Amino acid sequence: WDGREVLAASRWDSAAALFARTHAARHCFPCDAYAWAYALDRGGHADSAAHVEAAIVAEPNTDEADNNLDQVWYSVTLQHLGEYYQGKGDKAKAIAYLTRFTTLWQHADPDLQFRLKDAKNRIAELTTEH
Repeated sequence: WDGREVLAASRWDSAAALFARTHAARHCFPCDAYAWAYALDRGGHADSAAHVEAAIVAEPNTDEADNNLDQVWYSVTLQHLGEYYQGKGDKAKAIAYLTRFTTLWQHADPDLQFRLKDAKNRIAELTTEH
């Protein structure tokens, strides 16, 4: 809860340090990794956040007590990674992450279709760039 408290206070570096520590002592995965990545990103450490996020989407969730985080954050993490790698100019990684996102969101609710459309537009833009 200490990490959530410092997140609420926008103390990004402190939150990242707390979540990194709890993640390192984890009994499961992703155990606090989503919050760690979020705090890193908000604190201006986009490269570190992307590194944590890539690990999240590469490993299966073993948090049997609460895997609801994946339902909320997994797809958002894929989208964020796609946008991050697009910004870095890594087309292959951007397309791979955005494609995984669009596959998960192919039946998104109508009020969320704009996110799916944006991801598909990004993929089209990336595949047609010379």
